Amino acid sequence: MCGSRTAFQRRLVNDLDLRVISPSGATNFPWVLDPVTRTNAATRADNFRDNVEQVVITNPVANGVYTVRITHKSTNLWNGLPQWDSIVLSGIVPQPKPTLRITDFAVTGTNTLMMTWDAVVGQNYQVQYRNNVEGPGWTDLGGVVNAARTNASVTLPHDARQPHRFFRVIEVP
Repeated sequence: MCGSRTAFQRRLVNDLDLRVISPSGATNFPWVLDPVTRTNAATRADNFRDNVEQVVITNPVANGVYTVRITHKSTNLWNGLPQWDSIVLSGIVPQPKPTLRITDFAVTGTNTLMMTWDAVVGQNYQVQYRNNVEGPGWTDLGGVVNAARTNASVTLPHDARQPHRFFRVIEVP
């Protein structure tokens, strides 16, 4: 090992700064480690040594909007090129469940329709139909649909001999 432990040469090329602004306007800084006395507890401040920064919100506001801000102190980034970054969020409060309703029908072929509804990612749904609005029970159409996005859609067979078919979507376990 050459030189003193206290003489560190910084190698960070583009010093990006992560800040999380709370709904009240308070700035939350990232954790910073002491490179000289590594046994010291981390503090929160401007982290100018690391290419990975972490901000922890210890008492988040339940119904507030936080702003994540990534900036840099220089007038230009190295070589004038864009600087890529990634953000990982955890502990996010889930949004309220949307009202389960069909939002769109579209004819997609001679004998097919596409039906779309607002969904919860990961929730299972079953499409059902009946031919009479007041008629007896509902009949399952196709298998269970597991929503991969917040707007689920399925392609349904369309029978021209049943022009007044009624559809619904229900949540299933």
